[in-house]
Amino acid sequence: MDKEQQHSVTTVDYKRIDDKKCFVEVKGYDAILDSEFKGVIKFLNGEPFGDIIHPLNSSLSPDCRIFVTTYVITRYNADEYN
Repeated sequence: MDKEQQHSVTTVDYKRIDDKKCFVEVKGYDAILDSEFKGVIKFLNGEPFGDIIHPLNSSLSPDCRIFVTTYVITRYNADEYN
């Protein structure tokens, strides 16, 4: 029985500029598109921005885009990017 691939994402690096700005570099795997990805997400006042998670600009599948967004928001809210 073959094990089905799943989405994955990892934080490569981050840089907190001040209390309002933080840049997070991620890489991972989109299981639906069967492709690896990397990108940068900017947090501004706690809100994430970036082409990789933007609904119209992302090259990720919708499911993986949500997966990545949830991943970075969860870690940001847990103060892992301090």
